[in-house]
Amino acid sequence: MRWSFGAAAAFAFVLFAAWFVLSPYIVIWQLENAVRNGDARALADLVDFPAVRESVKASLGPTPAGTALGAGIAMLLAEPVVDGMLTTEGVAAMLRTSSAPPSTTAPAGSAPAPPFAVGMHYLSIDRFWVALAWAPAHARLEARLCRTNVFAWHLCSISMRSP
Repeated sequence: MRWSFGAAAAFAFVLFAAWFVLSPYIVIWQLENAVRNGDARALADLVDFPAVRESVKASLGPTPAGTALGAGIAMLLAEPVVDGMLTTEGVAAMLRTSSAPPSTTAPAGSAPAPPFAVGMHYLSIDRFWVALAWAPAHARLEARLCRTNVFAWHLCSISMRSP
C-alpha cells in the first residue's frame, strides 16, 4: 500500500511537470489549427487582443527625441489603423501570411508559402517566445505567449523583424 501511494504520487508529479512544460507548445498547435481552420472563436480565446494591440503600437516607436512631435502625430494616425487591423481575422491573416513577400519560385497569383517555425523557447517561467519565418532571407514574425494561470497561455505580443 505504501509503495503504491508513492508510485501514484510520483506518476502524478511527472504528469503535472510534463503538462506544465509542454503547455505552450500545445497552445502553439491550437493557434495553428485555429488559423488553418478559420476558427475565429478559438483564436479569440487564445489571443489577448489588448496586449497584442499595445505591443504592435509600441513597436511603431520609440523615436529620437528630436522627432517627438512627428512621432506623436504618426502615432495618432496609426492607432486607429492598428486597432482596426488587430481583429480576430487580422491576427489570423498575420499569423497565416504576415507581410512576407511572395515566393520567387511560386507561380504568379499563387498563395505565399506558409510560415515555418524557426525557434521556440521559454524566456521565463511565464513567457514563451516563438519565431515564424517565410524564407531564411525574408521577414519573420516574433510572437510571445504569456502564462495566465498554471496551464493557460495567451498570445500577448507580436512584432515583425526584418532580416
